[in-house]
Amino acid sequence: MTEPTRAEATNSHRTGPGEKSVGLFTGHFKWLVPGLVLYMVAAGFEVVAVVVVMPTVAHELNAMSSYSSAIAITVACSIVGILLAGPWSDQKGPRGPIIVGALSMMTGLLTAGFAHTMALFLLGRAIQGLGVGLVNVSAYVIIGRELPQHLHARMFSLNAVAWILPALLGPAVAGLLVDSVGWRWAFWGVAPIFLIATIITLIGMRSHGGAAEQNLTASEWRGRVIRALIIAVCIGALQPAGELVQEGKLALVVISVIAVMAVLVVAARQLVPPHTLTFGEGLPAVVASRLFLAGSYFAMESYIPLMGQSFRGLSPTQSGLLVASGSVTWGIASFLQARLPDNLNRTRVLTFGMACGTVGILATLTLASASIPLAIAVIGWGIAGFGIGIAYPLAGVMVLALSQPGKIGNNSSSLSLAEQLGTSTSLALGGVLFGALVGGSMLHAILAFTAVPFLYSVFGIVAAARTNVGELTTQASETSAVSSNSTE
Repeated sequence: MTEPTRAEATNSHRTGPGEKSVGLFTGHFKWLVPGLVLYMVAAGFEVVAVVVVMPTVAHELNAMSSYSSAIAITVACSIVGILLAGPWSDQKGPRGPIIVGALSMMTGLLTAGFAHTMALFLLGRAIQGLGVGLVNVSAYVIIGRELPQHLHARMFSLNAVAWILPALLGPAVAGLLVDSVGWRWAFWGVAPIFLIATIITLIGMRSHGGAAEQNLTASEWRGRVIRALIIAVCIGALQPAGELVQEGKLALVVISVIAVMAVLVVAARQLVPPHTLTFGEGLPAVVASRLFLAGSYFAMESYIPLMGQSFRGLSPTQSGLLVASGSVTWGIASFLQARLPDNLNRTRVLTFGMACGTVGILATLTLASASIPLAIAVIGWGIAGFGIGIAYPLAGVMVLALSQPGKIGNNSSSLSLAEQLGTSTSLALGGVLFGALVGGSMLHAILAFTAVPFLYSVFGIVAAARTNVGELTTQASETSAVSSNSTE
C-alpha cells in the first residue's frame, strides 16, 4: 500500500484534464511563484554584485592575491550543495533542502559582510556556495512537483527574466552601494531577501514527503559526498589555470589540467544519467546539451569585454552594453519559448537554440577585426543570447518531462552539475590556450580561446539532436504511463 505522503508527493507534475486554465498566479501558486522568482532575483544580483565589489573587498582586506578565490570557492562549494540536494529532495521532499539552503546563503552573506579578514570572507563565500547549490536544485523539484506541466516552460521563462534583470541593473546598484554605504551592504542587503523568499515559497507549497521509490543507502550517500568533494576540489583547481600559464608554467598546467579533467570524468560519470558523456538518447543527451551550452555561452561571454577593449578600443561601459545585448535577447527568447505549442517538436527547437549559439560565437569573433562593422558583433552576440534563451529553459522543461516524480531531484542535480562542469572546463581549457599565446599575440590568443566555446557549441548541437523528446504532450503521457505501471 502506498504511503499517504508518497501519494501526495507524486500527484504533482503531470497536467490533468481541465488544468490548462490554471495560471502561474492562481490558487496557492500566487505565493509559490513569487517566492521562487524572488530567489532568482536575489541570486542574480549577488552574482553580479560580487564581481563589482571584489576589487574594493580585496583592497580593504589587503588580500589581492585571493581575488579569484572569492568566486572560485563559491562555485566549488555549490557543487556539494547540488549533489546533496537531488537525492535529499527525492527522498524527503524539497522543503528541507530549500530551508537549509536559504539559511546557508543568509549565513554566508552575513559572514562575508562582517568579515575583517580574507579567511573569514572566504568562509562566508563557501557557506553561501553550499546554499546556492541546495536552493537551485530544490527549486527545480518544487517546480516539477507543484506546478502542472503546462506551466513549466512559463515558470522557467519567468526565472530567466528574474535572473537577467539583476544582470542588467545589478552593476549600477552594487556600485552605488559601494560608493554610498560601503561594500558590506552588497552582502547584508541581500540576506533578508532570501528569508522573505523562503517564507513565501513555503506558504505556497502543498506537497509533503519524498517521492523516491528507493532511498540511497548510507554507503551510497558516503560515495556521493566523496565524489561531490572531489569534483568541487577539481573545479576549484581549474580556476587559475590561465593565470598560471601566463606566469610561465605551461607544461605543469597542461599536465595538471589533463589529470584534473580525467578525475572529473571518472567522478562525474556516476552522478549523471548513464551514457551522458556519449550523448545517449533522451535524458542523457539533454544533460549533455546543458553542459556544452554553458561551456560555450558563459566562457565566450567572459572574454567579450577583453576583445572589445583590445581590438576596438571600447570603454568598459561600451563593452558591458555589448554583453547586455545577449542578455536582452535571452529574455526575449525565454518569453517566446514558453509560448510554443505543445505539439511542436522540442528536439528541433533545442537544436535550433544550440545552432544560434554557434552562429553567434562566430559573428562575435568579428570583434577581432576592426575592418568589420561593430554592429555584426552586437547582432552576433544577440543571436547567441537568443539561442541560450531558447535552449536553457527548454532543457529544464525536458528534464522534468522525462523524469518520474521520484527522480526529479536527482535528474535536476545532474543538469545543474553539467552546467558547472561545462563552464569550468571550457574556461580552463580556453584559459590555457589563451595564456600560452597572449605573450606573443593577443589576436592568436583570442582565436585559440574562442575555438573552445565554438567546439562546445558544436558538440551541443549534436547532443541536442539526440534528445528525441518530440512533443511534450506525447512525452508526458508516456512518462505518466510508466509511472502508473510501476505503482500497480
